[in-house]
Amino acid sequence: ERLERQSDVLVSISNRVESTLQRGLRRMDGATSRLGRVLDVSSTLKSIMRLKFEARKVQSSGLDFDAILSGPDPTILAQTSRSSSSAGAGSTSGGPYGVDLRDLCRAASSVASMEGLLSSPALC
Repeated sequence: ERLERQSDVLVSISNRVESTLQRGLRRMDGATSRLGRVLDVSSTLKSIMRLKFEARKVQSSGLDFDAILSGPDPTILAQTSRSSSSAGAGSTSGGPYGVDLRDLCRAASSVASMEGLLSSPALC
């Protein structure tokens, strides 16, 4: 009889421990799920902030995109053809568009970064 009572007590204790563990596991699953969503949102926000940063770099690059898109300036074409023979291989004059090639390379690098960010699954 004493062993039977002890057995009943132990079964009762094991049931309480098991239910407590299951409850804790459900809470941890919920917390893990919420944390996963927070990390996804954080990754998306990080990509958005990087996009804004790269866009600001392009906008403040000093490049005249309207002039570049409208075509070469004939006066600069004439100047470029005269100076190209004396400028050498390291020239950054920008050719017929009057654009500093270093600025153009920086802007192109920023655009490439933006393209990479826009193709990431975090922003889809």
